[in-house]
Amino acid sequence: MTADEFTIRHLTKDLHHLYTLLEERKHTPEKPKEARTMRPAPGPRAPGNHLWIARGIDMEQRLREVSLNAFHDLQVKLRDDDGKVHNILRLITYHAQPIAALPWADDFQDELDRQVSVMGRWLNPPEPKDIATQPEKRQDATHIARRMKNRGITITTDQIRKWAERGHITREELPSGKAGYLLTDVIGYLHTREDKQ
Repeated sequence: MTADEFTIRHLTKDLHHLYTLLEERKHTPEKPKEARTMRPAPGPRAPGNHLWIARGIDMEQRLREVSLNAFHDLQVKLRDDDGKVHNILRLITYHAQPIAALPWADDFQDELDRQVSVMGRWLNPPEPKDIATQPEKRQDATHIARRMKNRGITITTDQIRKWAERGHITREELPSGKAGYLLTDVIGYLHTREDKQ
């Protein structure tokens, strides 16, 4: 990937919106985990939502680190309040062209892109029904075997290929030219074998 100033500006604009939403979530009180039967204990309460505060701190530190490195390399003079997130984003937008010319501009753009992706998933998660309706992606035998091993079931890539040859599971060619299998087919076939035993 090659960094360019227009992509950096676009990502910065998206981040400005996402950090604004994140700031709102930080100050939204947490919902109680369960209904209380007693009055809450007296005393001061911690303000805001701890999950969103922690997420904000992590993302802000990453953004601050990469942007301050870029500003240092470009010899941009910073003022006291330029360390705030929205001021950093404003400076990135202003200096997008020289940032895109840095030798490590791809890494800079990757971090912005990663933040947009991660914060977008946090702040606008997909609906569970949308996740359930997405078609399953086919994977090669090595990947399927690894995923099954993570579930505590050891099978070999040769077993997966033989099951496909015998018609127990489906096989389709992936764009890479490798054979692609569905994890659900493998799990389903293993369950039918267990039922027969």
